[in-house]
Amino acid sequence: MKLRYLLYALCMLSLSAQEAYCSMIDINGNNYPVDTLEQYMVGPGMEYTRFNVRIGSTLHKLYLLTADLSNPYVKIEENPGQDRLGKTEGMVSVHKRIDSIGHHSVGSVNCNFWVVSSQNVGHNEGLLNQPFAGTAKDGVLITEPDDWNYAYDDNGIVHGDRGFVMIDDMGRALIRNLVWNGRIISGTKSYAIRDCNRTRVNPNASEITLFNRYIGEPTRLIPDTAVEVIFSPIDGKPWSINDTMQCVVTSVNNTGGTTLSGTMGALQGRGKGKTRINKCITAVGDTFSLYLGMYSHSLMSDDAPGNDSITPRIMQMVTGNCLVMENGELNIRNTNETYNNQNYPRTMIATNNEGSKLWLLVSERPGNYTAEMCGILKNDGATWAAGMDGGGSAQMNLLGNIVNTTTEGTPRAVSNSLFVINTAPESSIATKLSSK
Repeated sequence: MKLRYLLYALCMLSLSAQEAYCSMIDINGNNYPVDTLEQYMVGPGMEYTRFNVRIGSTLHKLYLLTADLSNPYVKIEENPGQDRLGKTEGMVSVHKRIDSIGHHSVGSVNCNFWVVSSQNVGHNEGLLNQPFAGTAKDGVLITEPDDWNYAYDDNGIVHGDRGFVMIDDMGRALIRNLVWNGRIISGTKSYAIRDCNRTRVNPNASEITLFNRYIGEPTRLIPDTAVEVIFSPIDGKPWSINDTMQCVVTSVNNTGGTTLSGTMGALQGRGKGKTRINKCITAVGDTFSLYLGMYSHSLMSDDAPGNDSITPRIMQMVTGNCLVMENGELNIRNTNETYNNQNYPRTMIATNNEGSKLWLLVSERPGNYTAEMCGILKNDGATWAAGMDGGGSAQMNLLGNIVNTTTEGTPRAVSNSLFVINTAPESSIATKLSSK
């Protein structure tokens, strides 16, 4: 029997004789009874806990998966639906698709809000099922940290930040608000890239758009007054974020409709966008630099914890609609909008100041206030937290099964999800794997 199945069987056997144990939990200075129903290791440095918390007369059902990011066999991985943009996929289906020798899917939660049919109008037209804001997988930018949900109130006053969850090239977690700074560079010329893989029907006449294989279909068709440049990273190097990529032009056209694969990329421009591209690129064989930059910056105030100008080498990235806990303090996003300030099924992702641990927390119907979930996570050592999509999307997959009861009965297909992966070598001997 393979190690992962043997460990799972042992866990289930031990739980059959285990009774729930009750204690108290401090949530934002108040003590509430908590019943721990299940708690066991599901992989190296990975622990699953199912527990109930009674707040007043309401019983809240929660599911927690924690990962020790200092463990060498832990990998965190973003997965878009069907491995491309514009598609949704159930997390059990993703689990089956990605699970393989040396890359075993342990668990996952849903992540970004995404464009639904009622929002597929105006500026979003053509973006159906694409996640809002930033996503990345294995160092490849899938969607940029755009200006979605910048959190202004009706008077135009900033009332909070979004929560970008990132894993850097050292395997550490970071949760901050991000600002996008993608650019095409040639010599002293430098021009902004508006977005990545966005297939909106009516792009701005002045923008430059970047595409890669995650568009999942041919690049959008363009009028003959526009330009599309196809390129590849020089010497077959991988794509990277917050690092300068050196690229070489492989073809130029004014039609669009190119199918991208591997490390290929495309730049499209019309109007001023075309003019700017032409100032950097004139022919096949030209080289240029691509800087897919993003930096942490809080919109709240100059002394907010997020104003640290961090530019991590991002490997994985997902985005929540709000940053609800910063440096161990709950912020105004917990109370200044109805969505967060009510019982609601929701998913939350958290880390600590060192970025050495990741918490994935799901609250089942009737759900929780974000402040309550922050308090639970803070009690366990988390200091930064982001609220992800909720309602029927709030789900936790564990070893290929959705463990929480979803609001729709049948688990919903989602635009993207964040997975905890066990990369330990295969073995027939059950041993305890731990980090030092």
